Amino acid sequence: MLSSGLLEFLFYLLIPVVLVSFFQGRQSNDSTVARKKLFTRADYTVYALLLLLGACYACIATFNPPPNVFKTIDAHPSSGCSDLRAQLRSYASSHPHILPISGPIPVSTKNDAQFDLLNYYMSSAYGQLDFLVDRFCTFDEDRDIYLKFGERAFMQSISSSFGPR
Repeated sequence: MLSSGLLEFLFYLLIPVVLVSFFQGRQSNDSTVARKKLFTRADYTVYALLLLLGACYACIATFNPPPNVFKTIDAHPSSGCSDLRAQLRSYASSHPHILPISGPIPVSTKNDAQFDLLNYYMSSAYGQLDFLVDRFCTFDEDRDIYLKFGERAFMQSISSSFGPR
């Protein structure tokens, strides 16, 4: 599966090829002269830009990893539902700024038909984490998709709002 980030990276890899062909111009068709190719300033520029781009991507991947709910709440990806909920509660108690104004909502309240789940899930960082934990407890394949492709791809793959598929 190609993501937009991977396509962008592949396009960046094509830039040096285009720049080298642009700066080299037309070569002579005289095959009698076998000469050693010397690097020109354009070649060095292209290779330096390619190395700089690779270093930028390595820094981004190292210092700004994608979000991961399991690392955030300090839980193992194969943890059971009760363990995930307990880890989420302990994370919320140590980070009170992520809680919604009304506080954490019990499961019985979330199952009530009159309760506005969308508003709750979107109202705070805790609600967003709670949404992911609820999805992982309800659908095992969602956990596998999340672990394989990441949070952004998982959120884009959800077809229904918050109900059963």
